[in-house]
Amino acid sequence: RRVDDVMESMMTCGRGIENISTMSLTHEEQEMIRQKVMMIAGVRCIIPCPTDLEITSAEADKGTALLQLADLMGIRRDEVMAMGDGDNPYSLMKAAGISVAVANADRRIMEAADHRAPSNDEDGVADAVDRFVLTGR
Repeated sequence: RRVDDVMESMMTCGRGIENISTMSLTHEEQEMIRQKVMMIAGVRCIIPCPTDLEITSAEADKGTALLQLADLMGIRRDEVMAMGDGDNPYSLMKAAGISVAVANADRRIMEAADHRAPSNDEDGVADAVDRFVLTGR
């Protein structure tokens, strides 16, 4: 739900907050919020796309969830492939046995990935699935 005063909402909601998402921010607004939030113990900021910012628990990340799910399903880490382009899937990329960044990915995701695929506009996901899942190259 939309709130006008985040701090007031946090103090009066009566339960924990799992995630705070902001949308349509400028880069300067993102950086201002990120710098302030990073001073709070136990939370972290993620920029899932150029205009958004998410604030979550420092313990919540996609990589941990991926490994827990794979374990529950009896799937080995080296059998798991993850793909990404923005800041959000960083922990996912580091956790997966096979990590693939599309050509238009953020620099940080490119550095985290073991492999590259064409951009999302050039069917990069299909290319990676064909290469690493269907044919196992």
